[in-house]
Amino acid sequence: MKIFGSRFLMVAGLAGAAGLLLNVNCGSSGGGGTGGNGTGGTHTGGTTGTGGTHTGGTTGTGGTHTGGTTGTGGTAGASATGGTAGGSATGGAGGAGGAGGVKATGGAGGNSNTDGGTSTAAFSFTFDKNTEGFIFNNYNPAGGGNVDTTDGGTKPTLTWDNTVGSPSSTPTGSLKLDVTFTDYNQFALISSGTKPWMNGSGKTATVWVLLDAVDGGHTFGGGIQLEASSGTNYTGSNGPYTTLTAGTWKAVTLPLTAAGSFDPAQLIQFSINFTTGSKPDGGTFAGPVHATFHIDTLTDGSGNPGALAPNATFDVNTQGFIASASTHPDGGATPTVTFDSTTGDPTAGSVALTLPFNNYNQGYTIQSDVAPTANLSGKTLHAKVRLDAVDGGTTSFPSGYVQLFVQSAGFKFANGPGKNLTAGTWTDLTLTFSTPTFMVTGYDPTQIIQLGVQFGTGGMPDGGVFGAATSPKFHVDSIVTQ
Repeated sequence: MKIFGSRFLMVAGLAGAAGLLLNVNCGSSGGGGTGGNGTGGTHTGGTTGTGGTHTGGTTGTGGTHTGGTTGTGGTAGASATGGTAGGSATGGAGGAGGAGGVKATGGAGGNSNTDGGTSTAAFSFTFDKNTEGFIFNNYNPAGGGNVDTTDGGTKPTLTWDNTVGSPSSTPTGSLKLDVTFTDYNQFALISSGTKPWMNGSGKTATVWVLLDAVDGGHTFGGGIQLEASSGTNYTGSNGPYTTLTAGTWKAVTLPLTAAGSFDPAQLIQFSINFTTGSKPDGGTFAGPVHATFHIDTLTDGSGNPGALAPNATFDVNTQGFIASASTHPDGGATPTVTFDSTTGDPTAGSVALTLPFNNYNQGYTIQSDVAPTANLSGKTLHAKVRLDAVDGGTTSFPSGYVQLFVQSAGFKFANGPGKNLTAGTWTDLTLTFSTPTFMVTGYDPTQIIQLGVQFGTGGMPDGGVFGAATSPKFHVDSIVTQ
Protein backbone atom coordinates (compact mmCIF):
# COMPACT_ATOMS: atom_id res chain seq x y z
CA MET A 1 0.00 0.00 0.00
CA LYS A 2 1.27 3.46 -0.78
CA ILE A 3 1.98 5.34 2.40
CA PHE A 4 0.18 8.64 2.78
CA GLY A 5 2.73 11.19 3.90
CA SER A 6 1.06 14.25 5.34
CA ARG A 7 2.52 17.74 5.26
CA PHE A 8 3.60 19.56 8.37
CA LEU A 9 1.91 22.79 9.23
CA MET A 10 1.64 24.89 12.35
CA VAL A 11 -1.70 24.58 14.06
CA ALA A 12 -3.54 27.88 13.88
CA GLY A 13 -3.25 29.57 17.24
CA LEU A 14 -0.80 31.85 18.99
CA ALA A 15 0.40 34.80 17.02
CA GLY A 16 3.58 35.05 19.06
CA ALA A 17 3.34 38.79 19.63
CA ALA A 18 4.06 39.97 23.13
CA GLY A 19 1.68 42.87 23.14
CA LEU A 20 2.65 46.19 24.71
CA LEU A 21 4.23 45.55 28.08
CA LEU A 22 3.07 48.31 30.40
CA ASN A 23 2.97 48.98 34.14
CA VAL A 24 6.25 47.21 34.71
CA ASN A 25 7.72 46.94 38.17
CA CYS A 26 11.13 48.47 37.69
CA GLY A 27 14.08 49.64 39.69
CA SER A 28 13.49 47.48 42.74
CA SER A 29 16.27 46.19 44.92
CA GLY A 30 18.46 43.51 43.47
CA GLY A 31 18.98 41.69 46.78
CA GLY A 32 18.69 37.94 47.04
CA GLY A 33 20.08 37.26 43.60
CA THR A 34 22.31 34.37 44.69
CA GLY A 35 20.30 31.53 43.33
CA GLY A 36 17.25 31.90 45.50
CA ASN A 37 18.90 31.11 48.83
CA GLY A 38 17.50 34.17 50.57
CA THR A 39 14.70 32.22 52.18
CA GLY A 40 17.06 29.55 53.40
CA GLY A 41 19.57 32.08 54.70
CA THR A 42 19.65 31.77 58.46
CA HIS A 43 18.58 28.12 58.57
CA THR A 44 17.85 28.74 62.24
CA GLY A 45 15.76 25.63 62.70
CA GLY A 46 18.85 23.51 62.27
CA THR A 47 19.80 23.91 65.92
CA THR A 48 16.59 22.18 67.05
CA GLY A 49 17.40 18.85 65.45
CA THR A 50 18.78 15.68 66.85
CA GLY A 51 21.77 15.71 64.57
CA GLY A 52 24.20 17.03 67.12
CA THR A 53 26.02 20.24 66.36
CA HIS A 54 24.46 21.04 62.96
CA THR A 55 26.47 24.23 63.21
CA GLY A 56 26.60 24.92 59.51
CA GLY A 57 22.92 25.77 59.39
CA THR A 58 23.48 29.33 60.52
CA THR A 59 25.66 30.15 57.53
CA GLY A 60 22.72 30.46 55.14
CA THR A 61 24.54 28.49 52.48
CA GLY A 62 24.30 25.12 54.07
CA GLY A 63 28.05 25.55 54.69
CA THR A 64 29.60 22.94 56.92
CA HIS A 65 26.34 21.19 57.79
CA THR A 66 28.41 19.01 60.09
CA GLY A 67 25.37 17.54 61.74
CA GLY A 68 24.83 15.48 58.65
CA THR A 69 27.58 13.11 59.68
CA THR A 70 25.59 11.91 62.70
CA GLY A 71 23.10 10.03 60.54
CA THR A 72 20.17 11.87 62.11
CA GLY A 73 21.01 15.17 60.54
CA GLY A 74 18.17 14.68 58.06
CA THR A 75 15.63 15.31 60.78
CA ALA A 76 17.45 18.41 61.88
CA GLY A 77 17.40 19.79 58.38
CA ALA A 78 13.69 19.13 57.98
CA SER A 79 12.90 21.22 61.04
CA ALA A 80 14.79 24.23 59.75
CA THR A 81 12.78 27.37 59.26
CA GLY A 82 15.00 28.17 56.29
CA GLY A 83 12.72 26.04 54.11
CA THR A 84 13.64 23.76 51.30
CA ALA A 85 17.42 24.09 51.76
CA GLY A 86 17.29 21.96 54.85
CA GLY A 87 14.38 19.96 53.51
CA SER A 88 16.56 18.25 50.98
CA ALA A 89 18.20 16.35 53.85
CA THR A 90 15.02 14.37 54.48
CA GLY A 91 16.68 11.09 53.63
CA GLY A 92 18.07 10.84 57.13
CA ALA A 93 21.41 9.67 55.76
CA GLY A 94 24.23 11.88 56.89
CA GLY A 95 25.78 12.35 53.45
CA ALA A 96 22.51 13.32 51.79
CA GLY A 97 21.81 15.88 54.49
CA GLY A 98 25.10 17.62 53.92
CA ALA A 99 24.51 17.88 50.17
CA GLY A 100 21.16 19.51 50.72
CA GLY A 101 22.70 22.27 52.79
CA VAL A 102 25.33 23.13 50.23
CA LYS A 103 22.70 23.40 47.52
CA ALA A 104 21.16 26.35 49.36
CA THR A 105 23.41 28.71 47.40
CA GLY A 106 21.67 28.03 44.11
CA GLY A 107 21.01 24.35 43.58
CA ALA A 108 17.88 22.30 44.01
CA GLY A 109 18.32 22.34 47.80
CA GLY A 110 17.86 26.11 47.79
CA ASN A 111 14.65 25.84 45.70
CA SER A 112 16.15 27.88 42.87
CA ASN A 113 16.31 27.09 39.18
CA THR A 114 18.68 24.38 38.02
CA ASP A 115 19.54 22.32 34.98
CA GLY A 116 20.20 19.32 37.20
CA GLY A 117 18.17 17.27 39.62
CA THR A 118 15.77 14.45 38.82
CA SER A 119 15.86 13.27 35.23
CA THR A 120 12.74 14.21 33.31
CA ALA A 121 11.35 13.24 29.94
CA ALA A 122 12.03 15.54 27.00
CA PHE A 123 8.26 15.55 26.43
CA SER A 124 5.32 13.78 28.02
CA PHE A 125 1.64 14.02 27.07
CA THR A 126 -0.21 11.73 29.48
CA PHE A 127 -3.76 13.04 28.90
CA ASP A 128 -4.57 12.48 32.55
CA LYS A 129 -6.71 15.62 32.87
CA ASN A 130 -7.42 17.09 29.43
CA THR A 131 -6.49 17.03 25.74
CA GLU A 132 -3.17 18.83 26.46
CA GLY A 133 -3.48 21.16 23.49
CA PHE A 134 -4.24 18.63 20.76
CA ILE A 135 -6.70 19.91 18.17
CA PHE A 136 -7.49 19.23 14.52
CA ASN A 137 -4.83 20.48 12.12
CA ASN A 138 -6.42 22.30 9.18
CA TYR A 139 -3.75 21.38 6.64
CA ASN A 140 -5.42 20.19 3.42
CA PRO A 141 -3.34 19.34 0.35
CA ALA A 142 -4.33 19.98 -3.24
CA GLY A 143 -7.19 17.63 -4.00
CA GLY A 144 -8.41 17.63 -0.41
CA GLY A 145 -8.63 14.65 1.88
CA ASN A 146 -8.74 16.29 5.32
CA VAL A 147 -12.09 15.15 6.71
CA ASP A 148 -12.14 18.04 9.20
CA THR A 149 -12.07 20.69 6.46
CA THR A 150 -14.11 18.93 3.76
CA ASP A 151 -17.52 20.49 3.09
CA GLY A 152 -20.41 18.15 3.80
CA GLY A 153 -20.30 14.84 5.55
CA THR A 154 -19.89 14.19 9.26
CA LYS A 155 -17.25 16.27 11.02
CA PRO A 156 -14.81 14.35 13.24
CA THR A 157 -14.71 15.10 16.97
CA LEU A 158 -11.80 15.09 19.43
CA THR A 159 -12.56 14.93 23.16
CA TRP A 160 -11.01 13.91 26.46
CA ASP A 161 -12.13 10.55 27.88
CA ASN A 162 -11.52 9.91 31.59
CA THR A 163 -12.73 6.29 31.39
CA VAL A 164 -10.19 4.78 28.99
CA GLY A 165 -6.39 4.63 29.16
CA SER A 166 -3.47 2.75 27.68
CA PRO A 167 -1.70 -0.12 29.50
CA SER A 168 0.89 2.41 30.73
CA SER A 169 -1.66 5.01 31.86
CA THR A 170 -2.06 5.84 35.54
CA PRO A 171 -4.44 7.47 36.21
CA THR A 172 -6.83 6.68 33.39
CA GLY A 173 -7.34 9.31 30.70
CA SER A 174 -6.93 9.58 26.93
CA LEU A 175 -7.92 11.41 23.76
CA LYS A 176 -10.99 10.10 21.95
CA LEU A 177 -11.24 10.61 18.18
CA ASP A 178 -14.49 9.86 16.37
CA VAL A 179 -14.17 10.05 12.59
CA THR A 180 -16.12 8.90 9.53
CA PHE A 181 -14.23 8.02 6.34
CA THR A 182 -15.96 7.70 2.98
CA ASP A 183 -13.08 7.00 0.58
CA TYR A 184 -9.40 6.30 0.19
CA ASN A 185 -6.86 9.15 0.54
CA GLN A 186 -8.76 10.70 3.43
CA PHE A 187 -7.21 11.60 6.77
CA ALA A 188 -7.78 13.19 10.17
CA LEU A 189 -4.74 15.03 11.52
CA ILE A 190 -4.45 16.13 15.16
CA SER A 191 -1.57 18.27 16.43
CA SER A 192 -0.23 20.11 19.45
CA GLY A 193 2.55 22.69 19.67
CA THR A 194 5.56 22.25 21.95
CA LYS A 195 6.89 25.68 22.93
CA PRO A 196 9.50 26.51 24.06
CA TRP A 197 11.22 24.08 21.73
CA MET A 198 11.97 20.67 23.19
CA ASN A 199 15.13 18.63 22.66
CA GLY A 200 14.29 15.05 21.72
CA SER A 201 17.65 14.14 20.20
CA GLY A 202 18.34 10.42 20.42
CA LYS A 203 14.85 9.66 21.76
CA THR A 204 12.08 7.59 20.23
CA ALA A 205 8.69 9.26 20.37
CA THR A 206 6.03 6.70 21.28
CA VAL A 207 2.25 6.97 21.46
CA TRP A 208 -0.31 4.31 22.32
CA VAL A 209 -3.36 4.03 20.04
CA LEU A 210 -6.49 1.88 20.34
CA LEU A 211 -8.91 1.24 17.48
CA ASP A 212 -12.29 0.60 19.07
CA ALA A 213 -14.72 -1.87 17.51
CA VAL A 214 -15.79 -0.37 14.16
CA ASP A 215 -19.48 0.46 13.84
CA GLY A 216 -21.54 -1.49 11.34
CA GLY A 217 -19.03 -4.29 11.09
CA HIS A 218 -16.90 -2.44 8.55
CA THR A 219 -13.15 -2.81 8.81
CA PHE A 220 -10.85 0.19 9.10
CA GLY A 221 -8.19 -0.81 6.60
CA GLY A 222 -6.08 2.31 7.00
CA GLY A 223 -3.31 3.18 9.38
CA ILE A 224 -1.65 5.93 11.37
CA GLN A 225 1.66 7.78 11.51
CA LEU A 226 3.29 9.69 14.37
CA GLU A 227 4.87 12.90 13.13
CA ALA A 228 7.11 15.63 14.56
CA SER A 229 8.03 19.10 13.30
CA SER A 230 11.06 21.21 14.15
CA GLY A 231 12.20 24.83 13.98
CA THR A 232 10.46 27.93 12.75
CA ASN A 233 9.79 26.32 9.34
CA TYR A 234 8.03 23.31 10.91
CA THR A 235 10.25 20.86 9.05
CA GLY A 236 8.71 17.44 9.49
CA SER A 237 9.61 13.83 10.06
CA ASN A 238 7.17 10.93 10.21
CA GLY A 239 7.33 7.43 11.63
CA PRO A 240 6.34 4.20 9.89
CA TYR A 241 2.82 3.62 8.62
CA THR A 242 1.20 1.44 11.27
CA THR A 243 -1.95 -0.65 10.99
CA LEU A 244 -4.23 -1.41 13.94
CA THR A 245 -6.25 -4.34 15.21
CA ALA A 246 -9.62 -3.44 16.71
CA GLY A 247 -9.69 -3.82 20.49
CA THR A 248 -5.90 -3.90 20.92
CA TRP A 249 -3.65 -1.06 22.13
CA LYS A 250 -0.62 -0.61 19.89
CA ALA A 251 2.55 1.43 20.41
CA VAL A 252 3.28 3.69 17.44
CA THR A 253 6.81 5.07 17.25
CA LEU A 254 8.97 7.73 15.61
CA PRO A 255 12.79 7.68 16.04
CA LEU A 256 13.87 11.28 16.54
CA THR A 257 17.01 11.48 14.42
CA ALA A 258 18.30 14.37 12.34
CA ALA A 259 17.44 14.03 8.66
CA GLY A 260 17.72 16.79 6.09
CA SER A 261 16.43 19.97 7.72
CA PHE A 262 14.63 18.13 10.52
CA ASP A 263 16.35 18.83 13.85
CA PRO A 264 15.08 16.82 16.85
CA ALA A 265 16.73 19.36 19.16
CA GLN A 266 14.16 21.96 18.01
CA LEU A 267 10.84 20.13 18.40
CA ILE A 268 7.97 22.56 17.91
CA GLN A 269 4.99 20.29 17.16
CA PHE A 270 3.71 16.70 17.36
CA SER A 271 0.99 15.34 15.09
CA ILE A 272 -0.84 12.04 14.70
CA ASN A 273 -2.23 11.23 11.27
CA PHE A 274 -5.13 8.79 10.83
CA THR A 275 -5.55 7.89 7.17
CA THR A 276 -7.37 5.45 4.90
CA GLY A 277 -4.28 5.26 2.68
CA SER A 278 -4.03 5.06 -1.08
CA LYS A 279 -6.53 3.20 -3.21
CA PRO A 280 -5.26 -0.27 -4.18
CA ASP A 281 -5.50 -1.42 -7.79
CA GLY A 282 -9.12 -2.35 -8.44
CA GLY A 283 -10.05 -1.58 -4.85
CA THR A 284 -13.45 -0.29 -3.77
CA PHE A 285 -13.84 1.53 -0.46
CA ALA A 286 -16.29 -0.26 1.83
CA GLY A 287 -17.94 2.62 3.57
CA PRO A 288 -18.77 4.96 4.97
CA VAL A 289 -16.70 3.70 7.92
CA HIS A 290 -17.14 5.27 11.32
CA ALA A 291 -14.10 4.59 13.50
CA THR A 292 -13.35 5.53 17.11
CA PHE A 293 -9.76 5.78 18.33
CA HIS A 294 -8.26 6.36 21.76
CA ILE A 295 -4.82 7.98 22.00
CA ASP A 296 -2.69 7.97 25.15
CA THR A 297 0.78 8.54 26.62
CA LEU A 298 2.85 10.30 23.98
CA THR A 299 6.35 10.32 25.50
CA ASP A 300 10.05 10.14 24.61
CA GLY A 301 10.27 6.48 25.61
CA SER A 302 12.56 7.14 28.60
CA GLY A 303 9.99 6.29 31.25
CA ASN A 304 10.88 9.49 33.13
CA PRO A 305 8.18 11.90 34.36
CA GLY A 306 7.54 15.01 32.30
CA ALA A 307 9.02 18.33 33.37
CA LEU A 308 6.76 21.26 34.16
CA ALA A 309 6.42 23.69 31.26
CA PRO A 310 8.43 25.66 30.55
CA ASN A 311 11.74 23.89 30.98
CA ALA A 312 14.16 26.04 28.98
CA THR A 313 17.68 25.11 30.06
CA PHE A 314 19.29 26.20 26.74
CA ASP A 315 21.61 23.20 26.63
CA VAL A 316 21.88 23.05 22.81
CA ASN A 317 20.02 26.04 21.33
CA THR A 318 17.85 29.08 22.10
CA GLN A 319 14.73 26.87 22.30
CA GLY A 320 12.84 29.31 20.10
CA PHE A 321 13.20 32.37 22.33
CA ILE A 322 13.26 35.63 20.38
CA ALA A 323 13.89 39.29 21.20
CA SER A 324 11.06 41.80 20.95
CA ALA A 325 11.15 45.53 21.64
CA SER A 326 8.37 47.10 23.69
CA THR A 327 9.82 50.63 23.57
CA HIS A 328 13.17 51.12 21.88
CA PRO A 329 15.24 53.68 19.95
CA ASP A 330 13.70 54.74 16.63
CA GLY A 331 16.07 53.68 13.89
CA GLY A 332 18.43 52.24 16.45
CA ALA A 333 20.43 49.04 16.29
CA THR A 334 18.59 45.72 16.23
CA PRO A 335 18.77 43.51 19.34
CA THR A 336 20.53 40.19 18.83
CA VAL A 337 19.81 36.76 20.30
CA THR A 338 22.32 33.92 19.91
CA PHE A 339 23.13 30.60 21.57
CA ASP A 340 26.29 30.47 23.71
CA SER A 341 27.54 26.93 24.39
CA THR A 342 30.34 28.10 26.72
CA THR A 343 28.48 30.13 29.35
CA GLY A 344 25.62 29.30 31.67
CA ASP A 345 24.28 28.83 35.19
CA PRO A 346 24.35 26.25 36.62
CA THR A 347 25.84 24.51 33.53
CA ALA A 348 27.17 25.72 30.18
CA GLY A 349 24.59 26.66 27.57
CA SER A 350 22.63 29.93 27.57
CA VAL A 351 21.12 32.69 25.45
CA ALA A 352 23.39 35.67 24.71
CA LEU A 353 21.75 39.07 24.14
CA THR A 354 22.91 42.46 22.92
CA LEU A 355 20.34 45.19 23.61
CA PRO A 356 20.85 48.79 22.37
CA PHE A 357 19.62 51.69 24.55
CA ASN A 358 19.95 55.45 24.11
CA ASN A 359 17.45 56.80 26.63
CA TYR A 360 15.37 56.11 29.69
CA ASN A 361 11.98 54.31 29.43
CA GLN A 362 13.22 51.85 26.82
CA GLY A 363 12.72 48.12 27.06
CA TYR A 364 13.13 44.75 25.38
CA THR A 365 11.92 41.23 26.05
CA ILE A 366 13.28 37.79 25.32
CA GLN A 367 10.23 35.57 25.04
CA SER A 368 8.59 32.39 23.87
CA ASP A 369 5.02 31.24 23.43
CA VAL A 370 3.94 28.38 25.69
CA ALA A 371 2.26 25.49 23.90
CA PRO A 372 0.19 23.72 24.87
CA THR A 373 -1.39 26.30 27.19
CA ALA A 374 -0.12 25.59 30.72
CA ASN A 375 -1.89 25.60 34.08
CA LEU A 376 0.84 26.91 36.41
CA SER A 377 -1.29 28.02 39.33
CA GLY A 378 0.67 27.69 42.56
CA LYS A 379 4.02 27.34 40.74
CA THR A 380 7.00 29.69 40.53
CA LEU A 381 8.90 30.71 37.41
CA HIS A 382 12.68 31.14 37.71
CA ALA A 383 15.38 32.53 35.42
CA LYS A 384 19.08 33.25 35.74
CA VAL A 385 20.29 36.55 34.19
CA ARG A 386 23.75 38.09 34.01
CA LEU A 387 24.87 41.54 32.84
CA ASP A 388 28.23 40.88 31.23
CA ALA A 389 31.42 42.72 32.13
CA VAL A 390 33.09 44.01 28.96
CA ASP A 391 36.84 44.62 28.43
CA GLY A 392 37.58 44.26 32.10
CA GLY A 393 35.13 46.98 33.07
CA THR A 394 31.46 47.31 33.86
CA THR A 395 28.95 47.70 31.06
CA SER A 396 26.75 50.74 31.50
CA PHE A 397 23.04 49.96 32.06
CA PRO A 398 21.69 53.26 33.52
CA SER A 399 18.90 52.72 36.06
CA GLY A 400 18.51 49.32 34.46
CA TYR A 401 16.14 46.65 35.75
CA VAL A 402 15.19 43.14 34.72
CA GLN A 403 12.09 41.09 35.56
CA LEU A 404 10.13 38.02 34.51
CA PHE A 405 6.78 38.43 32.77
CA VAL A 406 4.01 36.08 31.66
CA GLN A 407 0.83 36.40 29.64
CA SER A 408 -2.30 34.30 29.93
CA ALA A 409 -5.05 33.66 27.37
CA GLY A 410 -6.05 36.91 25.73
CA PHE A 411 -2.50 38.21 26.33
CA LYS A 412 -3.30 39.30 29.89
CA PHE A 413 0.00 40.52 31.33
CA ALA A 414 1.67 39.96 34.70
CA ASN A 415 5.22 40.47 35.96
CA GLY A 416 7.45 39.59 38.88
CA PRO A 417 9.58 41.99 40.92
CA GLY A 418 12.17 44.09 39.11
CA LYS A 419 15.81 43.62 40.03
CA ASN A 420 19.00 45.55 39.34
CA LEU A 421 21.99 43.71 37.92
CA THR A 422 25.65 43.65 38.92
CA ALA A 423 28.02 43.11 36.01
CA GLY A 424 29.57 39.65 36.00
CA THR A 425 27.11 38.22 38.54
CA TRP A 426 24.24 35.79 37.84
CA THR A 427 20.97 36.99 39.38
CA ASP A 428 18.01 34.71 40.09
CA LEU A 429 14.64 36.12 38.99
CA THR A 430 11.32 34.76 40.20
CA LEU A 431 7.64 35.18 39.46
CA THR A 432 4.90 33.45 41.44
CA PHE A 433 2.19 32.67 38.90
CA SER A 434 -0.74 32.95 41.32
CA THR A 435 0.48 36.12 43.07
CA PRO A 436 2.63 38.17 40.67
CA THR A 437 3.91 41.60 41.63
CA PHE A 438 1.61 43.18 39.04
CA MET A 439 -1.18 41.78 36.87
CA VAL A 440 -3.87 43.20 34.63
CA THR A 441 -7.55 42.41 35.04
CA GLY A 442 -8.33 39.03 33.54
CA TYR A 443 -4.90 37.50 34.07
CA ASP A 444 -5.32 33.74 34.68
CA PRO A 445 -2.40 31.58 35.92
CA THR A 446 -4.20 28.45 34.71
CA GLN A 447 -3.93 29.55 31.06
CA ILE A 448 -0.34 30.67 30.47
CA ILE A 449 0.43 31.19 26.77
CA GLN A 450 3.64 33.24 26.80
CA LEU A 451 6.55 34.16 29.08
CA GLY A 452 9.97 35.70 29.10
CA VAL A 453 12.39 38.21 30.60
CA GLN A 454 12.00 41.97 30.25
CA PHE A 455 14.94 44.42 30.30
CA GLY A 456 14.42 48.17 30.73
CA THR A 457 16.27 51.38 31.49
CA GLY A 458 13.53 52.59 33.81
CA GLY A 459 12.27 56.10 34.38
CA MET A 460 14.46 59.17 34.20
CA PRO A 461 15.61 60.29 37.65
CA ASP A 462 15.23 63.93 38.65
CA GLY A 463 17.83 65.89 36.77
CA GLY A 464 19.11 62.73 35.15
CA VAL A 465 20.85 62.66 31.80
CA PHE A 466 21.10 59.31 30.05
CA GLY A 467 24.44 59.97 28.40
CA ALA A 468 25.89 58.09 25.45
CA ALA A 469 24.04 55.28 23.74
CA THR A 470 24.99 51.86 25.08
CA SER A 471 24.53 48.25 23.96
CA PRO A 472 24.99 46.09 27.05
CA LYS A 473 25.36 42.34 26.69
CA PHE A 474 23.44 39.83 28.79
CA HIS A 475 23.18 36.10 29.26
CA VAL A 476 19.96 34.30 30.21
CA ASP A 477 19.73 30.69 31.41
CA SER A 478 17.43 28.22 33.13
CA ILE A 479 13.94 29.63 32.55
CA VAL A 480 12.14 26.85 34.41
CA THR A 481 9.02 26.25 36.49
CA GLN A 482 9.18 24.74 39.98
